[in-house]
Amino acid sequence: MELELSECTQKHIDLIYNMANDIETRKNSFNTSAIKYDEHCKWYKDSLNNPNRCMYVVKDKDIIVGYIRLDIDKKKGEISYSIEKSFRGKGYANKLLNIIKSKAKEIGLEVLVGKVKSENIFSRKTFIYNNFIEYEEEGYFKYIFFLKGDKNEEN
Repeated sequence: MELELSECTQKHIDLIYNMANDIETRKNSFNTSAIKYDEHCKWYKDSLNNPNRCMYVVKDKDIIVGYIRLDIDKKKGEISYSIEKSFRGKGYANKLLNIIKSKAKEIGLEVLVGKVKSENIFSRKTFIYNNFIEYEEEGYFKYIFFLKGDKNEEN
């Protein structure tokens, strides 16, 4: 498994829409309602033009297996990701969180944050496996990873 990140472009609009509207993805999202295509198109266009949002497709040998987004606030990046339905349960999410740590360092972030609904056991385990610190909030869990002082950081 050799994953790489590629910046999202306009050509990925339908792919991201389909991943976002997947039944399992909607169930695990904080907003569980289906997304209307016209709303997605507006959101996607705005997202591509937002300097505080980085969006990437995740590829394994030129096959897109998922998507990840970082919403940036100063030196903090909040993670949102989805693995394509047919690639779930194969370790892609673990590898993806590891890769996004490197990308976040490259763009100058110091902290990564993820928020996961309490019942989303798989995502919770993924963040813990990747050494994020878990905090229980009301109705969800927050995961924090400090990029500065990361044991893999070179001095």
